[in-house]
Amino acid sequence: LVGWHYVKQGFGVMTVLAARRGVRFSRRERLTILAHCFAGWAYAWASPADAGTEVEEKGVVYTTIAHSIGLERGTHVVFLATALLLACVLALKWRREGRLPLFTPLVALLASIWSWSIYSSIDPLVAYVIPALHSAQYLYVVWSMKKNQAREREGPPWFETSAPVRLGRLVLSALVLGWIFFHAAPTVLDDWLRPPRGARLPLGPTPYFAALFSIVNLHHYFMDAVIWRRDNPLTRYLRDSAEAGSSMGLDSTT
Repeated sequence: LVGWHYVKQGFGVMTVLAARRGVRFSRRERLTILAHCFAGWAYAWASPADAGTEVEEKGVVYTTIAHSIGLERGTHVVFLATALLLACVLALKWRREGRLPLFTPLVALLASIWSWSIYSSIDPLVAYVIPALHSAQYLYVVWSMKKNQAREREGPPWFETSAPVRLGRLVLSALVLGWIFFHAAPTVLDDWLRPPRGARLPLGPTPYFAALFSIVNLHHYFMDAVIWRRDNPLTRYLRDSAEAGSSMGLDSTT
């Protein structure tokens, strides 16, 4: 689910940032980008081959799903093929329209597929900063949207609290919730409700931390299934404005 989550967000961030720059993608182009996203996800999961290994994650000990070297090689071929197809589609788009959604949107997409999912073990520092960069990518979109909403509601007909105050509350609430769910609540529960010494638990020595960590992340995954959609009412205006310009024979800079 982590790999799916990363490539899904990379695709969503790219299309939203590109739309803000007046660049829209046809159905064929979108399918090509998505094919590369999911091929990268599949290859990241299949590599390296695994006979089934016992590992520990957040105190939970489990055995990985076994998969052969054939699956690794097959997904690698598909990944490279979709990368070549994506390069061709983008080259044709640049030739036809004279521009591409470079630099930030493409970096957002390719970083989520190549760096965060497939080649994350190329250096220990990469694996260390992935969660921070992933959060920064997500929060950039949230910050931009909430900032515009706050500025709009400063004036008529709302005359609500100033934008800096509203954004400050947003930042503070995010920090407090993060501290509660990832530190305070699991620490208190694991300390107060700790089982007898020496007891072996299926969820390890910190079961409440493992449970809360899983719940928050699964909630985050399901949010992605809603946020990065073309029919999301909060971002649909980007698609509608681009389609309206195209139907009127206008270029994207008009």
